[in-house]
Amino acid sequence: MMKFFLRIVTLIVVILVVPACADRRSTVERLEDALLSYSQGQHQRAKIELKNVLQSNPENADARLLLGRIYLDSGDPDSAVKELEFAQKFGMSRESVLPPLSRALSDIGDFDRLQAIDTTGLTVAAQADVLAAKAMSLLVRGEDAKARIYLDTALEVAPDSVYPQIVYAQYYLQGDSRDNALARQSLEAALSLDPESSPAWSMLGGIELNDGELEKAEQAFLKAIENSVDNVKDLLQLVIVKIEQKHFDEAERLIRELSAIVPQHPGLPYAQGLMALRQFDLLRAQEFFAEAANGEQVY
Repeated sequence: MMKFFLRIVTLIVVILVVPACADRRSTVERLEDALLSYSQGQHQRAKIELKNVLQSNPENADARLLLGRIYLDSGDPDSAVKELEFAQKFGMSRESVLPPLSRALSDIGDFDRLQAIDTTGLTVAAQADVLAAKAMSLLVRGEDAKARIYLDTALEVAPDSVYPQIVYAQYYLQGDSRDNALARQSLEAALSLDPESSPAWSMLGGIELNDGELEKAEQAFLKAIENSVDNVKDLLQLVIVKIEQKHFDEAERLIRELSAIVPQHPGLPYAQGLMALRQFDLLRAQEFFAEAANGEQVY
């Protein structure tokens, strides 16, 4: 009985003491661990580390900057803008903050704030990224000619920049300037500079899908998924590829996986409707398409 009592006492002591001494890492060590996790694609783990840093030091600009980048990569531009603006407020350089901030502002459609960003004094690489983000926002507004001026300037100052090439591809995929061959050329240039660029692979997959090159589209979307944190869009595109390949079992498996992640996404009934259509079940196709159309106007 005494042995049992001593074991219980020891266990209680361990439970009380271990949390207090289990993690004595400094802020610098936590930031290094977060950066390592980020570089390895473990964004959730990095986010936890950064939030722990900010609990003890809310004004840590390095943590704010990296957290903003993670939010941007994860498809949460609103949170990215908030963290990146905090990073700049707490002393992070404009050169580090403005490129990701400009992309986040473009993603949320804050045209006026984005266009007001001054690139004076930035490195050529940072200038190119900001100019490309401004061009993207102009493309969304249908101002292709103005966007082209920004893109030409971006590649003139930094010809080896990846993001301007991706935005150039978007330029060639819309409006009067539509040219799939030139869009593909821009994406290939981007991938030659950064073979792991998920946005470039995603756009290339879309081109291949539209051209009926299903095997190439599948490989491109798989690459995009492999190198992305927020890969729902590319998984949905992969479902479409599987349906067009008539690999219905694989398409259904992917739909089940996506349903567990984003159960209300209108792309799911759209994919189910397309699959029903390809299987000549017109009534079910109509029902699914109606559901998708109610979820989001684009469908």
